[in-house]
Amino acid sequence: PKGVTVADLELQRDDLDLKRAKEIYDEFGCLMVRGLNRAYVESIRKHADEIFAQAVTMMEEGRLTEVVNDGMALGWVTPDQTLFIPAPAGHVRNKQVMVLGLDYFTGASMFQAATDTTTLDVVQSLLGSPNIELFSKGQCFYKEGITQAQSAGGIEGSMLETGAVKDVSSTVGGKVGGNPKYLHQDSAYFMFGKQ
Repeated sequence: PKGVTVADLELQRDDLDLKRAKEIYDEFGCLMVRGLNRAYVESIRKHADEIFAQAVTMMEEGRLTEVVNDGMALGWVTPDQTLFIPAPAGHVRNKQVMVLGLDYFTGASMFQAATDTTTLDVVQSLLGSPNIELFSKGQCFYKEGITQAQSAGGIEGSMLETGAVKDVSSTVGGKVGGNPKYLHQDSAYFMFGKQ
């Protein structure tokens, strides 16, 4: 809605009102709880950096497999399940990390963040039920800082038709480097997405 600010959508973990959280969610369809995962961020970051270094080593050793889904090349995956996509021009490698092989099964801090008592209280409040469970195994996107990039890297919309993986021109807008996230609907990824 017009005139809605971030302040209208946010609460603080240290002063959390679950009734207000539910009201915000019901009105706007979203909610931000500042500081919700503060206790876990540093250990998740440390583990992410370790997995990143491990994945880059595997990639450089040639231990990666091309990923093709419905005839479309999505990138390459290492044995630890880290997904690489084309890197932007000017990057130190021709591939960059998009999703790390770090999830609830391999990262204790990620699991702890997802099952934190306050997090569960918020989810129970929003759903109106104590019957909740984790879906799937979580995901860790990883943005490499690319200061010398001359393009965006990654996958662009036209590749959906051709199945080709290539670099994306810097004319896509915004700053170059990292990897673009196009408007999409995550529910299509889930097993019930096509039911």
